Amino acid sequence: MPRGRLAVALAATMAAGVISVGVSPAAPAAAETRTAVGSRPFAPRYSAALWGNLVQGGNALLAAAGGGTGGDTATAWIDVDQDPATVNSSQARLAIPPGATVAWAGLYWSGERGWTDPLGKLRCGAFTGQPPASPPTPPTAPPSSPAPAMPGEPTQVKVRVGDGGYAAVSAAAFDELPDPAGGAIFQGYADVTGLIQGHQRSLGPVTVADVALAPGLNCGGGWTLFLAYAYPGGPDQAVSPDPAHAPALRSVTVHDGLLDVPAGTTADIVLGGLRTPAKGDPDAHLGLVTYHRVGARVDTVTVNNSPAKEAASAAGCSSTVEGGGYGSPLGQLGPTAPPSCKGVGYDATETRLVPGAIGNSTANATVQIYAKQAPVVPGVVALSTRVHMQIDLAVTTALSPASATVGSAAQLTLAVRNESAADATGVAVTGRIPDGLSLTDAPPAYDTATGVWTVGRVAGRSTVTLVLRVRVDRPGSLVSTAEVTASDWPDADSVPGDNITGQDDTASAALTSVAAPETETPPVTAQAQAPTDPGFTLPFDIQPFALIGLALVALGLILLLAVIIRARSAA
Repeated sequence: MPRGRLAVALAATMAAGVISVGVSPAAPAAAETRTAVGSRPFAPRYSAALWGNLVQGGNALLAAAGGGTGGDTATAWIDVDQDPATVNSSQARLAIPPGATVAWAGLYWSGERGWTDPLGKLRCGAFTGQPPASPPTPPTAPPSSPAPAMPGEPTQVKVRVGDGGYAAVSAAAFDELPDPAGGAIFQGYADVTGLIQGHQRSLGPVTVADVALAPGLNCGGGWTLFLAYAYPGGPDQAVSPDPAHAPALRSVTVHDGLLDVPAGTTADIVLGGLRTPAKGDPDAHLGLVTYHRVGARVDTVTVNNSPAKEAASAAGCSSTVEGGGYGSPLGQLGPTAPPSCKGVGYDATETRLVPGAIGNSTANATVQIYAKQAPVVPGVVALSTRVHMQIDLAVTTALSPASATVGSAAQLTLAVRNESAADATGVAVTGRIPDGLSLTDAPPAYDTATGVWTVGRVAGRSTVTLVLRVRVDRPGSLVSTAEVTASDWPDADSVPGDNITGQDDTASAALTSVAAPETETPPVTAQAQAPTDPGFTLPFDIQPFALIGLALVALGLILLLAVIIRARSAA
């Protein structure tokens, strides 16, 4: 497939906007170079969840030069290091926030192996001119401009940090995509973490030199360095060790491959393993490295079918080099050398995607790259998003007293505790009042119709309590249940509202009620009528039959007395 002139575009874009730390760094690449020829599907190169972010920077290695004709652009190596031992070199500034450490550094370099066209000129891509009638005479360079000596193998480059000396770097992975017109596009990768860590306190400019790319007609190439930096977590891994520079836990990942995307077609690159927040801005940042034809509108980038920044056309003069901090407060870091509009085919920008390009509760995202008039070869995709904040809510419920009689008062207490350090918001608990209890008093936060207690915010490591006053209406075992049914943030060990018992976000309590005992009526007894003298009281109780007996005795005594009196009178 004709390629045309190679260009390198790096677009680091931000989406509108991850506590799970289940993502770990990918294993370091093997020391020996792994070479792949032809298209290679994208695969993860580095992945981690960290209190930090990504930084990227890079530069072109070819600049436009005179001598191009017929629509061709002549190119020449950029060489800024003033070192006679190197044939090409360019720089970029990168920085990490104070106190952070470099967790990973990955270097990518790319270019084209040129070919000699029928006119005897070194070029990249297809030859569109007329071949000569007779074989051309090999070109000879002017005495003052000796023919450039190509560096060694494209799997080898040199890297210098700051003002130090060069270190030889070998590719751990190398991909090459042959061009049917001649030559090939290549991309090398090396893990340079150890090299960068040795200078992380005073990083200085990074210089990459001696990349074996062709300085011919319509050729291009450059390099890109990705840094993942982090702050070591404290005793509580849920709390940022540096809120100013690392306000959120982030998931950073870098994927690489080499895909052949013909003009008029689209490549879908699926990035998995995302865990964006359930609510709020995922604050996603996308970095993209592609190789394409210079001078045409090269490609359109979308994420989940939402428009992203359209990759700029490298029209022979595009080299705005800025170290991209993926939204972190790093400040402007470049350009260094070459200055703007001197390098060929390299564009480093950073911009925000349209809101909603990467949504909430998202596990994966698809990056679509559409090749317009010219073929496109994607090489690297980097993604940085907030990791969803996990909280850990636990609920308890209690009925007191534990036993009560029907008609008596009782108390139902609901409590929700946030075991994590991060604040939980949007919390709701459903506390079910069983049949046999009736509410006598409820605060406004409790919906008596649904049983939902709108808790709202629960600060980290704190508890919120609700007290409901109830009346016991019937005897039996009365069981109340409670469950966390809503939260803005996922729970570390349960799912709100899943109705699964035995988890810490569910609880139950019981009250045993009994019927009130029946009251017995005491027997009624007659009391003796007391004399009218309020000061006199009988020392004992007299029953009715005794009164009759006393009356008869009294009557008999009266009759006896009358008989005695009459007898005396007769005598």
